[in-house]
Amino acid sequence: MARDGENLFRRKGDRFWSFKYKGLDGKWHEESTGKELKSEARDERNDRLARYKAGQTPNDMRNWPLKRAIEERLALRKLQRPKSLRIEKTCLKAVMGVFGENKRLDKVTNLDLEQYQVARLDMKKKRGEGNVQPATVNLEILYLAQVLRRAKLWSRLEDDYRPLPETKNGVGRAITQKQFIKLLKTAQSNPTWEVPFCAAVISACATGQRSIEIKKLRLGNIRLTKKEAWITIPREATKTDAGCRDIPLNGPARWALERLLERARKAGASKPEHYLLPKDRTKHTRPDDPRKGERGYDPTDHQSSWRTAWSNLCEKASLPGLRFHDMRHLFITQAAEADVPILVTESLVGHMSADMVRHYTHIRSGAKQKAVKAIEKQQVKVMALLNEG
Repeated sequence: MARDGENLFRRKGDRFWSFKYKGLDGKWHEESTGKELKSEARDERNDRLARYKAGQTPNDMRNWPLKRAIEERLALRKLQRPKSLRIEKTCLKAVMGVFGENKRLDKVTNLDLEQYQVARLDMKKKRGEGNVQPATVNLEILYLAQVLRRAKLWSRLEDDYRPLPETKNGVGRAITQKQFIKLLKTAQSNPTWEVPFCAAVISACATGQRSIEIKKLRLGNIRLTKKEAWITIPREATKTDAGCRDIPLNGPARWALERLLERARKAGASKPEHYLLPKDRTKHTRPDDPRKGERGYDPTDHQSSWRTAWSNLCEKASLPGLRFHDMRHLFITQAAEADVPILVTESLVGHMSADMVRHYTHIRSGAKQKAVKAIEKQQVKVMALLNEG
C-alpha cells in the first residue's frame, strides 16, 4: 500500500487513490476517491471531507451490499407508493444484474456509473433483442441514486454524473389503416392474443385509451344499452386528472368490449367492483405469495401485462417494435384527419402534450386549406374587384 503525506494511498492492485477519515461515530473509515490522478483525488478527498464536516457523513448503510439496500428500499416503497413499485423493482433488478448483488454501496464510483451506461446500452443489442433506450438507463441510475442518497453516498457522485442524452421520439408512431387491418386479422388467428386484440380495437377505434386505463376498467365503469355504450375512466386508473372522463363507444369498440365482458364473466367477474380483465392466479410464482398454487382467475385484481402476447402478435403481423401506446396515436391521427377539433380529441383521450397538439394541428392543415377554399367560393365579387385592380 503506497502512502504519502496527504493521507492519500493506493491499495495493492487498485489504480484509484483512497483516503481515511474519522467519522461522527468516532471510528476511522476508508474511502476510494474513484480517481487515478493524484490531483483529482486530492480535490475529491477535500470535497468529501468538507461535506462530511457539514453533516453529510455516510451512515451504516455504506457497508451494505447492493442486494440488501435494494430489498430495504423496495419494502419501504411498497408501503409508500405501491403503484410505482413494479417499475422501480424492474429498474433495480437491472442494476443488480450489472453491478452484482454483493457490490458494496461505498464502492460505487462515477466510473462504475459510466461503465454501467455502456453495458446497458449494449446488453440487448448483443442478444439480438434491440437496444435499451437511454431514457431507461437514466431511470435505472435515478433509482440507484435514491438508494445511495439514503446512505448519504450520492453527493460524492452527483457533481460528476452525466445522464445519457435522450432522443425525443416525437409523438409516437401511427400505423396505416391497412397495417391496422393486418394486425387485427393476425390477432384473430390465435386465441391467446384475444386480450391485446380487443384492447387495440377499443383504443384505436374509439377511445385512445392507454393500456393501464383498459387494464383497470371495472364492470361498474361500463354502461351498455341497446342504443349506446359508454365507459368511465376513474382517477385511480389514469395518470392525470384530465384522464378522468366519460367516453362513448362506436360499433367496433362496443364489439370488442362485449367480447371482453363475456370473457370476464366466464372468469367469475360479476360485481361492479370486479375488473374487466381478471388476473390469472396461476401466474403468481413468488415464493412468498399466499395465492401461489391456486388456479383460475381473481376478478378482484386486474391483469398487469400483455407484453409478451403483444410482442408476438406484432412480430407475426410484420410490425416489430409497434407499441400498444401507438394505438392511441392511431386514434388521434384518425380524429385529426376526420377534422375533429383538437379540444374534442383531448376530451376523448384525456390529455395531450404540447408536442402532440402541435403535431396533430399540423396534420389538420389540410382541413384548414379546405376551409379557406370554401370561403373563397363565397367571395366571387371580391375576387372580381381585385382582378379589375
